[in-house]
Amino acid sequence: MKVLISGTTGYLGSSLKTLFQQKNWKIRELRRGGSSNFSTGEEIVPFKLGQEPAAGTFSGFDVFIHCAYDFSLGGWEEIKKINIDGSLKCLEAARLSNVRRIIFISSLSAFDNCLSLYGQAKLSVEKEAVKMGAFVLRPGLIYGPQSSGIFGNLVNLVRRSPFIPLVGGGEVPLYLVRLEDLGQLILKIAEGQIQNPGKPVAVANPAPISLKGILRQIAQSLGKKRIFFPVPYNLVFLALKLGESAGLGQRLRSDSLVGLFNPVKDPDFSWVGRSGVGLRNLNLEEILPHS
Repeated sequence: MKVLISGTTGYLGSSLKTLFQQKNWKIRELRRGGSSNFSTGEEIVPFKLGQEPAAGTFSGFDVFIHCAYDFSLGGWEEIKKINIDGSLKCLEAARLSNVRRIIFISSLSAFDNCLSLYGQAKLSVEKEAVKMGAFVLRPGLIYGPQSSGIFGNLVNLVRRSPFIPLVGGGEVPLYLVRLEDLGQLILKIAEGQIQNPGKPVAVANPAPISLKGILRQIAQSLGKKRIFFPVPYNLVFLALKLGESAGLGQRLRSDSLVGLFNPVKDPDFSWVGRSGVGLRNLNLEEILPHS
């Protein structure tokens, strides 16, 4: 079996690459830089999101998993050109190459009337991806060993600072999904074991956890005593916007904060409940060593 994965330099994409390698699939990566390594059956196709995929890139592949997203972009026009139009070029190229199963990794931040630009971009791609017959998955906040992204930023914050700000009091509810569980679900889809529901589906443990609860669990798992204090949402948002304007290259972006604090109301997790893949409750003792 042959799988083509975009975004293999990212947290989810790199994990999927490892998972499919363990299952002895032939893998082709779409990513910036690199060169083919045919001795291991691994191929890296130099690729930049927003460009037309090279002719023949998708030919002969059974599965295409689109994880790539450029988080460095700020304005909507750039996001549309690179992340929306670029994603649609890849999905369409896969469809025209008769790739049997196309999997688009969206986000739980994507829903009607969502406020974050990230969510709106994912939603725009979703609508076309469904028309193409792709599986559209909306993962919650992904966590696991060596986490990156928002969860990784939370871990780094607790690890490094004795004082932990609780933005907006830390009461916002979050839905999480363990990296390994999401990978097993994607593998089942790739293997043809799960029928396409024909609509975007939420993928996360259905029990929400507050931001405060997550930070406290992180501190406990790391064996760290931390002092938590509330910080107004608007103050943090303004600070992030000013940092972005100054080109500080901060880890957390203002748009991510918007998405985090304006979540979807009552997401429907019924489909993933019928998938046969269990999504574990948050247990950080397994992945965060005391330090």
